[in-house]
Amino acid sequence: MTKNTKRSWVPVSFILLVLATAHATAEEQQPIVVERSAAETNKIPAREARNFFPFIKAGTEFPVWTGADLGARIWKNFSFHVGYGKMLSSYAGFIGGRIDQFANKSGYDSVIKGITDSNHILRGGIDYHFSGRKGWSVGTTVSQLNADGKSSITDVETLTNTQFTTLKNLLSAAGKELVFTSDLSLTLLELHASYTFGLMNHLFLETSFGVSKVIANSVQLSSNAPNCDASNAGANLYNQAQNELDSVLKKYGYVPMLGLSLVYEF
Repeated sequence: MTKNTKRSWVPVSFILLVLATAHATAEEQQPIVVERSAAETNKIPAREARNFFPFIKAGTEFPVWTGADLGARIWKNFSFHVGYGKMLSSYAGFIGGRIDQFANKSGYDSVIKGITDSNHILRGGIDYHFSGRKGWSVGTTVSQLNADGKSSITDVETLTNTQFTTLKNLLSAAGKELVFTSDLSLTLLELHASYTFGLMNHLFLETSFGVSKVIANSVQLSSNAPNCDASNAGANLYNQAQNELDSVLKKYGYVPMLGLSLVYEF
């Protein structure tokens, strides 16, 4: 090998070494791509990408409501619901007891329990969730309660400062019960704050507190003495008693509320 050949071999070897090192370095710096199957790609982001989350909820809000709701959370932070339930007798007695205290009269507990003996509640509401389903939320609910029942004429006389002497005499002579039958309509507005805990996949525990207030109401009384009900004197006494009960319910018909519910979100 000649002297000139040796000199040309050295730079060529050096260039090849540099190129090989650069290629290896470039391969090491390339990002690692994790391939997913089409099924995995479609499955993973499906729930996260949704803006509509239907749910069912069952629970109680003392002392107003026990029942179930259907609803949906939309855009992750807002939810709406509609529900059906009832006011338990013990809840009605609690509300009547509070009115006893505020009105400084005794007897509203038994009258409220009596006139709400058979009741149902339809309601609807909306909530704002600060961080999705779990965590804090605030909202409002409007409920419509309709009920019928019975109440003692003597209790109504005491609470409304009216005297139904003729009616009681007619009922006693006919051997009938000394009670009024009643139709009650209440519209309630509720403001509340809630905190929701995650229990397991799709299942949540919701706790809440707030206040519920009567914003509209109507009480209609009648008896088993149609002649008295239809007379002018009887109608005037009924109106006096009904107006007094309506006024008291609207004035003192607000209660603090505590709620506990199970929520299943699809």
